[in-house]
Amino acid sequence: MNGYRKVDAVRAARAVAPTTRGAIATYYKSHGGAGVYGNPTTGERDTGVGGVVQHFVKNGRTTKLYWSSRTGVREVRTWTGVGSRHEGLGGARAVGIPFNNEQRTATGGYYQSFVDPRSGKTTKILWSARTGAQPIIESSGIGRVWVRKGYETKAGYPISPEVRTSTGAYQRFQNIKTGERTQYTWTPRGGVKVTRIK
Repeated sequence: MNGYRKVDAVRAARAVAPTTRGAIATYYKSHGGAGVYGNPTTGERDTGVGGVVQHFVKNGRTTKLYWSSRTGVREVRTWTGVGSRHEGLGGARAVGIPFNNEQRTATGGYYQSFVDPRSGKTTKILWSARTGAQPIIESSGIGRVWVRKGYETKAGYPISPEVRTSTGAYQRFQNIKTGERTQYTWTPRGGVKVTRIK
């Protein structure tokens, strides 16, 4: 024996705590650091759609800080209704990366907007205690009519995602003040029709 111990390189690499750097480090430190987000549990990772993401955990809750040249640094709090739904829909690869932080709506719910940097498609996820969290694509035929009819305040919160059918698509909404439910049905020939549902 020559007195040297064998080093397990994989174990040694895992023992080094992840650190923050660049724009994510600046955001993390200026928004409360470990006191708000906890400690990093990963290094920066490629999102697969442009930009990077880093995970932070505090009290068992994971916050993901995303960065891209288009959005700057934005956060997804995976324990909230909006953040959990983003994760459930497939995260950045399916919905996109956040281009704002979660915000309150005028009717007591929350929303966050996401963009797919590859296509430019934007998706908004809205949550209320009565409806849960669902996505809406504001640039789709259904989404454009929903915007014209007054967003969630008047047209209601989505209670389903946009569902493709053999003849087009539909999405359902509920006004959380009146309880009224509607279905927006889109077809290539007829455009969007809005009907009340039970």
